[in-house]
Amino acid sequence: MHYINFGALHRVEQMLDILSTTLKGKKFALHLVPSGILNEETTCVVGNGVVVHLPGFFKEIDGLESNRVSCKGRILVSDHVHVLFDFHQQVDGLREAELAKSFIGTTKRGIGPCYSSKVNRNGIRVCDLRHMDTFPHKLDLLLSDAASRFKDFKYTPEMLREEVERYKRFAERLEPFICDTVETGGGTVEGGGGCGGGVL
Repeated sequence: MHYINFGALHRVEQMLDILSTTLKGKKFALHLVPSGILNEETTCVVGNGVVVHLPGFFKEIDGLESNRVSCKGRILVSDHVHVLFDFHQQVDGLREAELAKSFIGTTKRGIGPCYSSKVNRNGIRVCDLRHMDTFPHKLDLLLSDAASRFKDFKYTPEMLREEVERYKRFAERLEPFICDTVETGGGTVEGGGGCGGGVL
């Protein structure tokens, strides 16, 4: 059985009560890894419409594995998933501060700014992590755009170098999870697999 996430994988705080799941007496609050992972017969598919924060994603995987919930070969990530960076979270807070009394009550998880990058077609996708020759330039454009938009966003060349090195490591770890989820998901739905929709 496959469990497909096609909405915003990085869920908002209001969903925590729904996603806090107990397995063998242990409680798991999953923001990033699809909750279907707790069913040992399930393969979880993270589809194209999703944004994912890789540090949080791997932290949840490590937590699951340490509690004997196997994730190996059971999570498939689309190469078209957009990457949510830490700076998106910072921008989220800066936007909220800019709105002052008209703030919208964001959770400051960076979801809105990441989707803005996606809509503006300058966002970075998982497939871009496979091309480290062009990844630094794409990340530089995103960070430079944030710096030009918000005076309190401090961007330096050192920040870019550190992020590139960090994401080289993430890219290497993520590689076994990446697949063409359009083909996987289509076959699953036709075969009666389950679909789980995240919400923004």
